[in-house]
Amino acid sequence: MPLPPPVWQIESELSVVDTSGNSDTQTIGTSADVKHERAGWNSTARAAFVRTSAGGIEEARSLLLEGRPGRRLTPRLTLFGRAGFRRDRFAGIDRRVAVGTGLATGAARTRHRSRSRSIACSP
Repeated sequence: MPLPPPVWQIESELSVVDTSGNSDTQTIGTSADVKHERAGWNSTARAAFVRTSAGGIEEARSLLLEGRPGRRLTPRLTLFGRAGFRRDRFAGIDRRVAVGTGLATGAARTRHRSRSRSIACSP
């Protein structure tokens, strides 16, 4: 008998790059993804941060936060909401906030594959 899927799934990453030579650069990045499923509800959250400097001068800094709670209405249909925040001043994004809601539909999951489609609207 197969085990039920875990209620919580957490994945995280950390990267550090430090180079020297003709120029000195440092990049630090981190991210985390959290998924939670229980009793017809499924939620995901993501956070990511990257900072790069060259010659002691900051050249990039990016922050991303996202969340998406959902409620399974039928085995193939999920109603969801989503919200996100992004800041990347070096790319010209002082503050971007996005909210929306939508429906996701997908074929039933098999052991090796699952498919889904989403449609969402945001103000």
